[in-house]
Amino acid sequence: MDIDFKSYKDSVSDALQHSRLERALTGLDNMVAAIQAPARYRDAIENLRANYRLLKQYALDGAEDPQRAAMTARMKEDARRLSAELERHYLMQQSPAVYYSTLRFEQKQPESGIAGLIDSLRQMKEMQGRRMLSGEPSVQSADEEALRQLQRRLFDRVWVTFPLSNADTDALNRLLSDTTTSRTLKLHLTAALLLGALNTFDHARVETLARLYMHHNADAAISTAALCAIVLIGMTHRQEISSAQSGDALHALAAQPGWGEQVRMAHTQIVRTADTDRVTDKVNNEIIPGMMSHKAEIEDMFGKMNLEELGSDPADMEMNPEWEEMLNKSGLADRLRQFSELQADGSDVMMSTFSHLKSYPFFHDVANWFLPFSADNALSAASHMPAELLTMLEKLPMLCDNDLYSLVFSTARIPEAQRRMMSEQLRAAGVQLAEMHATSLDSDRAEREAYARRFLQNLYRFVRLFRRKEEFADPFSHDAALEVTGCVEGLDSPEHVRLLAEFYFKRGYHAHSVACFRKLIDEAGVNEAQVYQKLGFAYQSMHDFKSAAEMYDNADLINSDDRWTLRHLASCQMRLADYAGALDTMKRLERLGQEDAGAAIRMARCLTELGRHNEALDKLLKADYLTPDNPRVLSMMAWTQLLTSDLDGARDTMHRILAGTPTDTDYLNAGHLAMRERRYRDAVELYRRCAEVSSRESFETRFNDDRIRHPELFPADDMAEIVLEEVLDTND
Repeated sequence: MDIDFKSYKDSVSDALQHSRLERALTGLDNMVAAIQAPARYRDAIENLRANYRLLKQYALDGAEDPQRAAMTARMKEDARRLSAELERHYLMQQSPAVYYSTLRFEQKQPESGIAGLIDSLRQMKEMQGRRMLSGEPSVQSADEEALRQLQRRLFDRVWVTFPLSNADTDALNRLLSDTTTSRTLKLHLTAALLLGALNTFDHARVETLARLYMHHNADAAISTAALCAIVLIGMTHRQEISSAQSGDALHALAAQPGWGEQVRMAHTQIVRTADTDRVTDKVNNEIIPGMMSHKAEIEDMFGKMNLEELGSDPADMEMNPEWEEMLNKSGLADRLRQFSELQADGSDVMMSTFSHLKSYPFFHDVANWFLPFSADNALSAASHMPAELLTMLEKLPMLCDNDLYSLVFSTARIPEAQRRMMSEQLRAAGVQLAEMHATSLDSDRAEREAYARRFLQNLYRFVRLFRRKEEFADPFSHDAALEVTGCVEGLDSPEHVRLLAEFYFKRGYHAHSVACFRKLIDEAGVNEAQVYQKLGFAYQSMHDFKSAAEMYDNADLINSDDRWTLRHLASCQMRLADYAGALDTMKRLERLGQEDAGAAIRMARCLTELGRHNEALDKLLKADYLTPDNPRVLSMMAWTQLLTSDLDGARDTMHRILAGTPTDTDYLNAGHLAMRERRYRDAVELYRRCAEVSSRESFETRFNDDRIRHPELFPADDMAEIVLEEVLDTND
């Protein structure tokens, strides 16, 4: 049976959004009938309908009920949950998606849900403890593998269970608050809670994550993961998380010390992670190709370095000035600087490296993408790696967990000598990182930022690189990031909105920077010239020149006679064909000492459009003096001389143009000059060249346009038709 469940869900969602609960309930009835759902769903809908009608009856009778709004909100949430459950019931029978395949598998297992798996986990740990005392290595190894498999099953069960029952949340809360539960398992289940919520919103998941954050605030890794999960859920399910059912949990979070600062940190890291596509594109298409184009020079440069003579101390290795000059001239130094700046800015520069290393069977399992990296887990996944090296990898903050697993698998065929060298390099990097951490002015914030990046990069790689990624929602949307403010407390401060605005502006997300800057102006009352300048630039980059000009005008009112503002204002005025306004703006620039040729050219164009050709010619002569033989200036000057009947000047200028590299426009204007001077055969030849450079159709159109707009350039007799016919016949 082919059913478009999305249309059903959309109709119910639309009705709820417009507070039409009765219509939403009718939509739920239709869903039940379409899939022949079990009777319990129809009973639940009828019960909800009866309660709603009772509430409306009291309201229409004029009865005071302070709980009415809360009850209505709760009924809407119940309707949303029923819609999700009905869709889930249908897809569980029909969908081949990995989510529903996992759900079908889990429902066939003997354990009674999450609580049953947690009990099995506890019993297995107790059994493992007893067996470890027996000293049987083979049994111990088998127990560890069985424990890992059970933990993966628990991840899957938490991921696909909806809604979490009271028994589920009680069991999870006990496990997550237990001090004997490993950090690895807690982080893994945090990711499972998030992944399930991204598929279908569940208040119980938000409450469980909130409890996890509050009870583990001293553990930066766990509390940061829970925090990032809550913000991501808010970005994905704005309406649902704002409801009364999640309100108590969110208000309790907002009362926690440092909540505002930490939630802003997490949100900033989410926005940075969402920028990974741009960074990866820059690395793959600009930085690395630029480096590879100079591969031979680099190899030659380092081939000249005699390491034995220099010794082992890096301080003794003095860089040859010629090499530095080569790096600068080739642009390689600039690309290296760009790469370093991206790293220093917290950008994810490793995506391009590790995106090709996710095809190992390990990554066919959803749970493994979120498995925190540890020496024990990695050793079980790839026994070829020495434990010492795995321990070093575990401490590297710049790589996320699934990138570390990729690194482990990719080193399977590396010779032992190279592995030893890698160990030494990692040891040195570990010492350096420890020193940097010790000298950090705010080590706690830096640590939480590192944990946030790691958690978020795990998810980002999963939704972008998993072999069946199209089945999963991608929460890394800049639009969603903007919408989250207002529903997760702590993200509405002007400081944070400004930070987002500057982030988007710097990276070229102009529509998003506009939204943030407008929020600063409209809601925070910010009235700064720099903000209006950036708004204007963003609008201008989006080709909204009218809005850009308005913003530049506002900036000019606050800080008059700013050259940057006036230049960009004039540019927008010209794009809007407001040549009189642009001319006035450029005259202000001229009074400020703006003497460059570009300003003279722009003023000349405005004067030409306003029909003031003699004044335009004066500006072009000035531009020609400042930048001799500038093709653009010469072309405009020749045209203006034609319009002012300065044929001697036009002839001299055309001679300079034709001696260089003339364009089709130059040949066209030279032909017009020949027509004015009745050199008809020269005109035919020049027009023919114009048609060759562009096309016959383009030439004919432009020729006729000029005849209409500037008849003074052509003889009054029929010579224009004769010349045109000769040119077109020549090109047949």
